[in-house]
Amino acid sequence: GWLKERGVFLWIVPARVAGRWQVERDGIAGSFPLDLAQQYQMVEARDEGGAVPARFSPVKGTSVRFAVPPPSPFAGDYVGVAAGAAMQGEFIAPGGARGTWRAVRRGDATR
Repeated sequence: GWLKERGVFLWIVPARVAGRWQVERDGIAGSFPLDLAQQYQMVEARDEGGAVPARFSPVKGTSVRFAVPPPSPFAGDYVGVAAGAAMQGEFIAPGGARGTWRAVRRGDATR
């Protein structure tokens, strides 16, 4: 019947986060760069030009999640939202400390 031939699909369009970002985190002086490549919802952090290595989860809409491994002073789990040329959210450091982070896009956003 007609019910078997129909389906419902849900597409969640990922935010465009490709490019170079400068990230600041509460409680730590300074900032760190992230150089991101993106294909659909999959994001890869490139370790180029001093960029901090990070592991990204798939981007779901505007939601972003990534982890910076130790021994980086910026190590921790980051969760937040992306909106245009900015991202922001909360982090949990390896010792359990919590705070906020924010990032601004720098340069080319077409990668």
